[in-house]
Amino acid sequence: DYLELLGIKKEDIPSFIDKPKDTDEEDPLHLDNLEKAVEITYNMLSTASFPVVYIQPDCDVDGFTSSSILFNYLKHRWPQLEIKYKLHDGKEHGINNDFIDDDVKLVFIPDAGSNDIEEQKKLIARGKTVIILDHHEIEDPAAAFGTGAIIVNNQSSPNFKNKNLSGAGVVYKFIKQMDKEHFKEDKDYYKT
Repeated sequence: DYLELLGIKKEDIPSFIDKPKDTDEEDPLHLDNLEKAVEITYNMLSTASFPVVYIQPDCDVDGFTSSSILFNYLKHRWPQLEIKYKLHDGKEHGINNDFIDDDVKLVFIPDAGSNDIEEQKKLIARGKTVIILDHHEIEDPAAAFGTGAIIVNNQSSPNFKNKNLSGAGVVYKFIKQMDKEHFKEDKDYYKT
Protein backbone atom coordinates (compact mmCIF):
# COMPACT_ATOMS: atom_id res chain seq x y z
CA ASP A 1 0.00 0.00 0.00
CA TYR A 2 2.80 2.39 0.94
CA LEU A 3 4.65 1.83 -2.33
CA GLU A 4 1.47 2.46 -4.30
CA LEU A 5 1.01 5.72 -2.38
CA LEU A 6 4.48 6.70 -3.56
CA GLY A 7 3.34 6.23 -7.14
CA ILE A 8 4.78 2.79 -7.82
CA LYS A 9 2.41 0.72 -9.92
CA LYS A 10 1.16 -2.51 -8.38
CA GLU A 11 2.68 -4.61 -11.20
CA ASP A 12 6.10 -2.96 -10.63
CA ILE A 13 6.27 -3.63 -6.89
CA PRO A 14 7.86 -7.13 -7.14
CA SER A 15 10.86 -5.81 -9.11
CA PHE A 16 11.09 -2.82 -6.78
CA ILE A 17 11.27 -5.04 -3.68
CA ASP A 18 13.18 -8.08 -4.98
CA LYS A 19 15.58 -7.19 -7.74
CA PRO A 20 15.29 -4.39 -10.24
CA LYS A 21 15.33 -5.40 -13.89
CA ASP A 22 17.65 -3.77 -16.41
CA THR A 23 14.55 -2.18 -17.93
CA ASP A 24 13.87 -0.43 -14.60
CA GLU A 25 16.97 1.72 -15.11
CA GLU A 26 17.00 4.91 -17.11
CA ASP A 27 19.24 5.03 -20.15
CA PRO A 28 22.52 6.74 -19.20
CA LEU A 29 22.43 8.64 -22.50
CA HIS A 30 19.45 10.61 -21.23
CA LEU A 31 22.05 12.53 -19.20
CA ASP A 32 23.21 15.52 -21.22
CA ASN A 33 26.95 15.52 -22.01
CA LEU A 34 27.47 11.97 -20.76
CA GLU A 35 28.54 10.63 -24.13
CA LYS A 36 30.99 13.51 -24.54
CA ALA A 37 32.44 12.89 -21.05
CA VAL A 38 32.86 9.17 -21.83
CA GLU A 39 34.55 9.78 -25.18
CA ILE A 40 36.95 12.42 -23.89
CA THR A 41 37.88 10.28 -20.89
CA TYR A 42 38.43 7.17 -22.99
CA ASN A 43 40.48 9.01 -25.61
CA MET A 44 42.67 10.73 -23.02
CA LEU A 45 43.26 7.61 -20.94
CA SER A 46 43.86 5.27 -23.87
CA THR A 47 46.87 7.15 -25.17
CA ALA A 48 50.37 5.68 -24.86
CA SER A 49 51.38 8.22 -22.21
CA PHE A 50 48.67 8.43 -19.60
CA PRO A 51 47.80 11.90 -18.36
CA VAL A 52 47.75 12.43 -14.62
CA VAL A 53 44.17 12.40 -13.33
CA TYR A 54 42.80 14.27 -10.34
CA ILE A 55 39.60 13.38 -8.48
CA GLN A 56 38.18 15.89 -5.97
CA PRO A 57 36.24 14.02 -3.28
CA ASP A 58 33.43 16.02 -1.72
CA CYS A 59 33.57 15.63 2.06
CA ASP A 60 30.31 13.83 2.70
CA VAL A 61 29.04 10.28 2.24
CA ASP A 62 27.91 10.79 -1.36
CA GLY A 63 31.17 12.55 -2.20
CA PHE A 64 33.35 9.80 -0.77
CA THR A 65 31.21 7.10 -2.39
CA SER A 66 31.19 8.84 -5.78
CA SER A 67 34.94 9.37 -5.70
CA SER A 68 35.77 5.83 -4.61
CA ILE A 69 33.54 4.31 -7.30
CA LEU A 70 35.27 6.46 -9.93
CA PHE A 71 38.77 5.85 -8.54
CA ASN A 72 38.33 2.06 -8.43
CA TYR A 73 36.80 1.95 -11.88
CA LEU A 74 39.58 4.00 -13.49
CA LYS A 75 42.28 1.92 -11.76
CA HIS A 76 40.60 -1.29 -12.96
CA ARG A 77 40.44 -0.10 -16.57
CA TRP A 78 43.84 1.67 -16.62
CA PRO A 79 46.00 0.08 -13.85
CA GLN A 80 49.08 2.23 -14.61
CA LEU A 81 47.09 5.46 -14.35
CA GLU A 82 48.32 7.96 -11.79
CA ILE A 83 45.36 9.34 -9.86
CA LYS A 84 45.76 12.16 -7.38
CA TYR A 85 43.25 13.47 -4.87
CA LYS A 86 43.16 15.65 -1.79
CA LEU A 87 40.54 15.85 0.94
CA HIS A 88 39.21 19.19 2.14
CA ASP A 89 40.32 20.16 5.63
CA GLY A 90 36.79 20.74 6.89
CA LYS A 91 33.24 20.36 5.64
CA GLU A 92 34.06 22.18 2.41
CA HIS A 93 32.62 21.24 -0.94
CA GLY A 94 33.55 21.56 -4.56
CA ILE A 95 36.59 22.55 -6.54
CA ASN A 96 39.77 23.88 -4.95
CA ASN A 97 42.29 24.94 -7.61
CA ASP A 98 45.10 24.95 -5.04
CA PHE A 99 44.80 21.16 -4.72
CA ILE A 100 45.43 20.47 -8.41
CA ASP A 101 49.04 20.18 -9.55
CA ASP A 102 50.31 21.45 -12.88
CA ASP A 103 51.00 17.90 -14.16
CA VAL A 104 47.28 17.00 -13.92
CA LYS A 105 45.54 16.98 -17.30
CA LEU A 106 42.12 15.47 -16.50
CA VAL A 107 40.08 16.63 -13.50
CA PHE A 108 36.98 14.83 -12.23
CA ILE A 109 34.60 16.50 -9.79
CA PRO A 110 32.06 13.87 -8.66
CA ASP A 111 29.08 14.96 -6.54
CA ALA A 112 29.98 18.65 -6.76
CA GLY A 113 31.29 21.45 -8.93
CA SER A 114 28.28 22.43 -11.04
CA ASN A 115 28.06 25.80 -9.34
CA ASP A 116 31.81 26.46 -8.98
CA ILE A 117 31.87 28.73 -12.04
CA GLU A 118 35.02 30.73 -11.21
CA GLU A 119 36.96 27.61 -10.22
CA GLN A 120 35.90 25.88 -13.44
CA LYS A 121 37.14 28.86 -15.46
CA LYS A 122 40.49 28.84 -13.64
CA LEU A 123 41.01 25.13 -14.33
CA ILE A 124 40.13 25.54 -18.01
CA ALA A 125 42.53 28.51 -18.24
CA ARG A 126 45.25 26.27 -16.78
CA GLY A 127 44.69 23.81 -19.66
CA LYS A 128 42.81 21.17 -17.67
CA THR A 129 40.01 19.02 -19.05
CA VAL A 130 37.27 19.19 -16.41
CA ILE A 131 34.48 16.62 -16.09
CA ILE A 132 31.81 17.25 -13.48
CA LEU A 133 29.57 14.29 -12.52
CA ASP A 134 27.03 15.96 -10.27
CA HIS A 135 23.41 15.90 -9.12
CA HIS A 136 22.96 19.30 -7.46
CA GLU A 137 20.68 22.01 -8.84
CA ILE A 138 22.56 24.42 -11.09
CA GLU A 139 21.97 28.00 -9.97
CA ASP A 140 23.09 29.68 -13.22
CA PRO A 141 23.00 27.17 -16.09
CA ALA A 142 24.13 29.69 -18.73
CA ALA A 143 27.26 30.51 -16.72
CA ALA A 144 27.94 26.88 -15.74
CA PHE A 145 27.68 25.55 -19.26
CA GLY A 146 29.76 28.41 -20.62
CA THR A 147 33.01 27.66 -18.78
CA GLY A 148 34.30 24.87 -20.99
CA ALA A 149 33.85 22.21 -18.31
CA ILE A 150 31.88 19.11 -19.27
CA ILE A 151 28.96 18.96 -16.86
CA VAL A 152 26.94 15.77 -16.53
CA ASN A 153 24.07 16.52 -14.17
CA ASN A 154 20.68 14.83 -13.87
CA GLN A 155 19.06 18.10 -12.71
CA SER A 156 19.94 19.89 -15.96
CA SER A 157 19.12 16.96 -18.26
CA PRO A 158 15.48 17.32 -19.37
CA ASN A 159 15.30 13.77 -20.79
CA PHE A 160 16.52 12.21 -17.54
CA LYS A 161 13.48 11.69 -15.34
CA ASN A 162 15.13 10.70 -12.05
CA LYS A 163 15.91 13.99 -10.34
CA ASN A 164 16.61 12.12 -7.07
CA LEU A 165 19.72 10.35 -8.37
CA SER A 166 22.74 10.87 -6.11
CA GLY A 167 26.25 11.85 -7.15
CA ALA A 168 27.21 8.18 -6.87
CA GLY A 169 24.32 7.41 -9.23
CA VAL A 170 25.62 9.85 -11.83
CA VAL A 171 29.09 8.27 -11.58
CA TYR A 172 27.46 4.84 -11.94
CA LYS A 173 25.76 5.97 -15.16
CA PHE A 174 29.12 7.29 -16.42
CA ILE A 175 30.98 4.01 -15.84
CA LYS A 176 28.08 1.97 -17.19
CA GLN A 177 28.20 3.91 -20.44
CA MET A 178 32.00 3.63 -20.56
CA ASP A 179 31.70 -0.16 -20.32
CA LYS A 180 28.99 -0.28 -22.95
CA GLU A 181 30.91 1.86 -25.45
CA HIS A 182 34.50 0.75 -24.93
CA PHE A 183 34.79 -2.48 -22.96
CA LYS A 184 32.41 -4.86 -24.67
CA GLU A 185 34.46 -7.94 -23.69
CA ASP A 186 34.01 -6.99 -20.03
CA LYS A 187 30.91 -4.84 -20.42
CA ASP A 188 29.36 -5.63 -17.04
CA TYR A 189 32.26 -4.62 -14.77
CA TYR A 190 30.25 -1.53 -13.76
CA LYS A 191 27.96 -3.86 -11.77
CA THR A 192 30.74 -4.89 -9.36
